[in-house]
Amino acid sequence: CDANGLSLFFAFADGYGVYTGYEAYRQREEQALRQGRQPDQSYQGWIEDCPTRDRHQAGLPFGGVLYGEPTPAFYEGLEDLQFVPFCPGGRDIYRREVDKAQTAGWLLEQLGIAFSHTAAIGDGNNDLPLLAAAGIGVAMGNARPALKEAADFVVGPSEKDGLLEAFDWLKI
Repeated sequence: CDANGLSLFFAFADGYGVYTGYEAYRQREEQALRQGRQPDQSYQGWIEDCPTRDRHQAGLPFGGVLYGEPTPAFYEGLEDLQFVPFCPGGRDIYRREVDKAQTAGWLLEQLGIAFSHTAAIGDGNNDLPLLAAAGIGVAMGNARPALKEAADFVVGPSEKDGLLEAFDWLKI
């Protein structure tokens, strides 16, 4: 990631640790402010620079996030991983054999609940397998086009209480 100018974040229970590209992240946030976009308040205090790159020794991360535009050569030797776009220039990193549907399926099995009796709500391409497996798939209004196409119905965007709209429609 360093050699390719990419930012690498790891998600932990108490926040995100940035292993590479922290300054690039800060510059993106400052640019957003200059353009009039407010930074996502939910992440303030949750993102920390990890220049020693040892945060994972205190607890394994849930997953990784890559920001930037990798070249095809970047992926060489990383065939055991998948890089799922969730926004322009942003990719979730998973082991090749893992996705949200597989993880939710394991949990549902433990709870004795069939996937057909569930609803899934998402906004990114990383939610595609989950929406496909759920009994009802809901896409947020700000969702990626592929997710909207795969969903049973689309609600308003997150910023306009789309989640509440979904809950109302699902009678939750």
